Amino acid sequence: MKWDTLCDQSLESKLNSYGENGFTNNEGKFISGEEIKKSVNRWRDYGWFDYEMKRDKKIKNYGKYALPPLLLLTFAL
Repeated sequence: MKWDTLCDQSLESKLNSYGENGFTNNEGKFISGEEIKKSVNRWRDYGWFDYEMKRDKKIKNYGKYALPPLLLLTFAL
């Protein structure tokens, strides 16, 4: 589905559309908007959403601190 080529706004728009109208997955099964909303609520209820957001933020922060030493090491060789 080439999700990695979408910007954040396009991705959010597409996901919101799926949440309202549903979609057909790669196996040809229709997933309704109601099923998607239930899934989202489960993610939020169990705290997985917050966990993933915190994890993503940590990874981005580590990257900006790790990049300069990594570049220096790479060019020093």
